[in-house]
Amino acid sequence: MAKHIKTCVAGILLMVSSSVYAKGSFEDYGYIGLGYSYVDADIGGITSVDNSLLGLVGGYRFHKNFAVEARGYGNISNDSILGVDIQIDHSFSLFGKAVLPVWKYLDIYGLLGFGQIKASVTGQGYNTSDSDSDFQYGIGAAFNKGNPLELQLEWVKWYDNDGLDVNGVNLNLVWNL
Repeated sequence: MAKHIKTCVAGILLMVSSSVYAKGSFEDYGYIGLGYSYVDADIGGITSVDNSLLGLVGGYRFHKNFAVEARGYGNISNDSILGVDIQIDHSFSLFGKAVLPVWKYLDIYGLLGFGQIKASVTGQGYNTSDSDSDFQYGIGAAFNKGNPLELQLEWVKWYDNDGLDVNGVNLNLVWNL
């Protein structure tokens, strides 16, 4: 049993040391970029609508494992059901970001924060909109080839309350300053 524990500890230390080696020494930096989000809104488990949003991403990585980030997205396409347009108008978010440097060109990260979304329903006598805030969280991966340009692919839970479940698959192109 003790041999297995020592083997596990040695393996963990090897992985941690190789990820530190792969990234080299760390210097804090800011970043800005563009984001695209494909958003699926499940309404009470009865139906689902899809929207596309485009936005801005900005943040500051102050430690090799931590960053803070702000995001804002606006609608570029919405979905209709029986002549009624349903759209996510915009979303604003603040996140804490926990980063695991896996390889020289790859980081895996988790997001945890708070955000606000605004949704609208129009058509066939309906014209209403509402804004609400909720905790948001997600996971992602960041890829770069050692230059300041980074591609991020992620899944984010934007909203889950009152029978509305909103998830986004995001593709961000970020420039590290």
